[in-house]
This record gives sequence, structure tokens and C-alpha cells, in this order.
Amino acid sequence: MFVPSWAAEAVITHVGETNAGGTDPVFSIPRRSVQSEHNRACGLAGIVGGYTIHDHKHTAAVALARAGMPLPILQRQLGHKNIAMTMKYAAFHPDYSDAVVYFDRVAERFGLTASGNTPGNSEATTIEAVMAS
Repeated sequence: MFVPSWAAEAVITHVGETNAGGTDPVFSIPRRSVQSEHNRACGLAGIVGGYTIHDHKHTAAVALARAGMPLPILQRQLGHKNIAMTMKYAAFHPDYSDAVVYFDRVAERFGLTASGNTPGNSEATTIEAVMAS
């Protein structure tokens, strides 16, 4: 996973200021305190509906996709084992947002339906199923 230099420098500075080393935790704040502060910040910002700390990962993924990060690199950054999971963010990627048109054309030329199913095969995986998972 790539860590931007500004983030690495901030962590290095923090470790130096706290004299952390060896097996010491980098951040000594209890998870419940972090979750509590996150919930408080969401409340102050008017964010409702159970926005979790994990949702920040999705927000970052959308921002990276919109910035044009190639999807295989985004897959590695997010730690996805399968590109299908990462393809959820393809809709936000400037180079992939219109890709479905081309996939549909290829499917049509190969005699497949636009949903990705071969005629008479209802068990084939569809793009819609991958995107919904």
C-alpha cells in the first residue's frame, strides 16, 4: 500500500513526539474514544444515517477514482483480493465512466445479452450483480 509522503511524515513526527517504539501502539487512543469522537463530529456536521469510520475508506476510494487512479492500483491500495470489488468505483473514474457502452457492444458481437448472460443461461454473473454486492 502506498502512503503519501505528507501522511508518512505526520506519523513519523507523532512517533518522535510520543517516544513510541518497538511494539508500542502508534496511537494510544482507545477505539471507543475514536468512535465516540467520530459520532460527535458527524452530529456537529449534521451527518445522519450511521456514517461509520469505515465509510471514510469508501470516500477516499471515490476521490482516488475521480482523480484518475488506475483501477488495478486502486485495488491494491484498498486491499481488495478481487477486481470485481474495486469495479464498484469504476463509475466514478473519468476513464471508465462510459466503459459499459463498449462492454455492451462486445457482448452484442459475441451474441451475449447486455446483462452479461449468455442466452438461456440465467446463472451467469451480471455486471449489475457485481455492482450490487
